[in-house]
Amino acid sequence: MLNKKMFSAIIGFITALFASFSLITQNGDLLLQPLLQLILGVVTANSLVNGISSFHSKRRGLGLFFAFITLFMLTVIILNNTMTIEGIIPVIAMYILFGVPIGIIAMFVHRINNRNDLKKT
Repeated sequence: MLNKKMFSAIIGFITALFASFSLITQNGDLLLQPLLQLILGVVTANSLVNGISSFHSKRRGLGLFFAFITLFMLTVIILNNTMTIEGIIPVIAMYILFGVPIGIIAMFVHRINNRNDLKKT
């Protein structure tokens, strides 16, 4: 059974894939439609709220995923409205720009938590 956070994660993943695919195929103008802007904004806000609540309930993996989706969607919304980003290079750059730091943070958090668990025993 899907709970609310997993459903939101799936919707965020699908939305990020849709935005990436539309930018890669050079259909970035599609993302400028008002209805799609509303959908992207709602998904981004929902990902932000679910990410904060995941970190609060100590589910770091899901929280980091929501942080990545939120940052990626904010970048798509802001950059697509201010300048033309089309093609595979900007999309790969956005994934690397947000994916690598979030992965590094996750590794440090995991290492710190393991060190604290070893001290407790």
